[in-house]
Amino acid sequence: MKAWKHHIAEHFEEDHSLCSNNGAGNGATVFTDFTMMKLYLEQTGQRWYIAELDIEEHEMIRLDHGMATILLDKDAVSDFKPLEEWEFQCGRSSAE
Repeated sequence: MKAWKHHIAEHFEEDHSLCSNNGAGNGATVFTDFTMMKLYLEQTGQRWYIAELDIEEHEMIRLDHGMATILLDKDAVSDFKPLEEWEFQCGRSSAE
């Protein structure tokens, strides 16, 4: 299933090498619902970078509001990109 890892934008803007060959570590919070992630992150007032992960159900513990905690290190299947690029490229069809 698809999931998305979020990270504050400043770190990626300061070091673009972080955008590639990255992912989420054991215990990281990820979103399994793109729409809920977008709503949640927009409420913070910060800018975010997002990467897509491919996660199996047994590799996470589901939480409320489309969130989950992953139980192992997981490489992203995409580069980290600004949230706005995901919205433009993915649209609702790919994210839902």
